[in-house]
Amino acid sequence: MESFNKIQLLTLLLAVVVVRNVASIPVQQNYTSELLRLAKGSEMKTFLNENKPPCQNFYKFACGHWGRLNPAPTRGKSSHLGQLMELYSKKCAEMLSIESKSDSGIDHKLKDFYESCKETGKLDKEGLEHIVKVAEFAGGWPVVTDVNWYESQYDWLHVVANMRRKLGVDVLIGLKIVPDFMEQDMNRIMVGAPKMYLDRDSYLQEDKESLRVAYTTSIENQLRRYFPEMSDQWASEVAQQVLAVEKRMAEGLPNNKALTIEQSTRLRYTADLKAAYGSYVDINRYLNLIFNQSIYAQVYESPEDYFSTLMDVIKSTPKLTIANYTMWKVLEQFELPRAKLAKDSQYCVNKVMEYFPEALESMFLRNYPTMEIINELQSVWKDIKKTFRSEIQSSQRLTWIGAETKQKASEKLEAMELQFPSQNSHQAEQMLKLFIRRTNYYQNLIAIWQWKTALNLAQLYEKPQEPTPKYTLPNYMYEINKIDIPVEFLQVRFLWDPSYPHSILYATLGYLLAQQMLKGFDSQGRKYDQHGYPKAWWDIVSEKEYDNRAQWFLEQYKEYKFPKWIQTEDKKLINTYVADNGALIMAYKAYQQWWKNIANSDLADQENLPLMDKYSQNQLFFIAFAQTWCADYAEDVAEFDDLPEMWRVIGALANFNDFSREYQCELGNKMNPEQKRFLY
Repeated sequence: MESFNKIQLLTLLLAVVVVRNVASIPVQQNYTSELLRLAKGSEMKTFLNENKPPCQNFYKFACGHWGRLNPAPTRGKSSHLGQLMELYSKKCAEMLSIESKSDSGIDHKLKDFYESCKETGKLDKEGLEHIVKVAEFAGGWPVVTDVNWYESQYDWLHVVANMRRKLGVDVLIGLKIVPDFMEQDMNRIMVGAPKMYLDRDSYLQEDKESLRVAYTTSIENQLRRYFPEMSDQWASEVAQQVLAVEKRMAEGLPNNKALTIEQSTRLRYTADLKAAYGSYVDINRYLNLIFNQSIYAQVYESPEDYFSTLMDVIKSTPKLTIANYTMWKVLEQFELPRAKLAKDSQYCVNKVMEYFPEALESMFLRNYPTMEIINELQSVWKDIKKTFRSEIQSSQRLTWIGAETKQKASEKLEAMELQFPSQNSHQAEQMLKLFIRRTNYYQNLIAIWQWKTALNLAQLYEKPQEPTPKYTLPNYMYEINKIDIPVEFLQVRFLWDPSYPHSILYATLGYLLAQQMLKGFDSQGRKYDQHGYPKAWWDIVSEKEYDNRAQWFLEQYKEYKFPKWIQTEDKKLINTYVADNGALIMAYKAYQQWWKNIANSDLADQENLPLMDKYSQNQLFFIAFAQTWCADYAEDVAEFDDLPEMWRVIGALANFNDFSREYQCELGNKMNPEQKRFLY
């Protein structure tokens, strides 16, 4: 590499390994402050490419060696913030592998499931027997388990209803419990098309043949693993049957992609469905088998034309083909890992996360003390709020906002809080009756699916609840005026540790909190008041001025190009531009105030960092901010709409005079343009 000789590079890489390994060890173990500071300095130093002029492209200066040290995986990316999830997974793997006297009954269930997954390498005879047993196919599974399979004994509707009721598997008919479109305090049944592997165009358009070939090849390979005693010809025939059935089903899907789900859905009584589709697709009987009672209420049918198409499929398709298709859809749900994946603890950790996310988080919080970082977050949050409060109340700041709107903004800011994860898990209560074995992964999967399906069907008689989106970074929630802090974020020694300079604290944790705080005041946040109720509280003049200034940022970022990034005028993206710029200002000002208060104390001596002492504390702040966004993209990564990390760094710094002053960037350089955009 340009900046280091081999010995220097080896030393720095070793230090990076040290800081990553130290970050994964429980916090109760004692590590000296100097070791942690050296490791952090080494990490930051390795990411720098000091051959790149900081005033030309600060991102390439701060993150220049990231891609070489952390290359992106195929069709993906590597990122500094993305490693938070990787570190959380690693800790969970260690936690699930160790027995403890303090383990609760739920903890034992998680660890038993994890161990059963690790012991699985292939679909063995015992595993297949469990699958066949729970499926209870009338007449047996065609050819595979019963060579004397008879069409006359095969009742396809009974079989697919049984699969939905027991395992939650949608075959030929899709079923969901959804909130009523008009009455938001009640749920309804929605029946229609199930989710399929490909979209409508991929099934039906001639130019999508390569996708269909890849799909059938994948099915063939899986079937050969499941049934090694069967011939290749049999596997190929079944794969082609699966594709043929789904191509016919796809004809009933909406051709207009612009239609919303409401526009392609109609409300009908089950008796009307019975009259329309008769015994070929008897929805009355299907629902009766699943809920063990007659359903008289209206249900949603979505999409409108699907059951007409399915009726034609059932009429014209041999029962053997339908049986083979159903068999495959059941097997497909198991997504069994290859031997090398099953031995990978991370694969099995991901399975625990998939099925028991809340219980695992609760377990993590009890095993890894987080109070230290919670206190740091509360402290820096207090400083960020104080800084923004001063901006709002200052007679010389934000003069374009009306006095009454400023007052309401202050009230909303005061009411805004951080929300931390709790050790109490609602999911743990639901898991009490779930039986998990330590030695049979397949039985465990079946038990989990049965448990989750029962909970899902019971929602029909409950009040609708919005699913909680999953984030790994702080996220502002408009409806409650709080910033949710996910459990993955509560990991010391990653972004921050008390041994590090406070410039890093404010440039990372402070910046990310400020970014979410400002969402409460953007074009979306201004629609919700201090209590989270939908209410417009900005005056019209202030709203218009905000939108005009936000447009300035759009003009700036339109000039930035990035491979496969589609620049749009989406309001959410524009709000990201505004929040990135504003958060940098808030975090930097909060740090300056902290520095002013401790400049003559012993804390000032800790603001340097080993191997990074050539940079001032303010320069270190900007490096830490930029390295928060270090990322590398694979060449074959799909198109993405989010703002690329490089422009998050360059866009915000280019508008900030304090940055230009600290790095002595001449006016007119890329990082110090003559025209700057500002909002606060």
